Amino acid sequence: MPIDPADAFPTLTSSLRASFSFVGLQYEAAWEVIWMLDGEPILTRNESWAQGSSGRLAENIIATEGNLPVGRYDLELTCERYPCPAWNSGHRLRLINPAG
Repeated sequence: MPIDPADAFPTLTSSLRASFSFVGLQYEAAWEVIWMLDGEPILTRNESWAQGSSGRLAENIIATEGNLPVGRYDLELTCERYPCPAWNSGHRLRLINPAG
């Protein structure tokens, strides 16, 4: 479940941080993080879960130069190829960068 979610941020933003709590995840389960911009994947990372079975975690996306492009950002989290069961509100967080 997201912690203090926001759905908009300033056009001149160089990074986004999605912070959330989780429960019931298995150690070394395969999990995938996908950041999307306007529905298209822009950053994907695959790992083995090593954060424990419950707690809090944050995922970041940082512009390589300047600011992040304007658009709708989604963070998709999957565990063992299925949506993570740990987030009661779903596995997608929407962050909207309004056109300036």
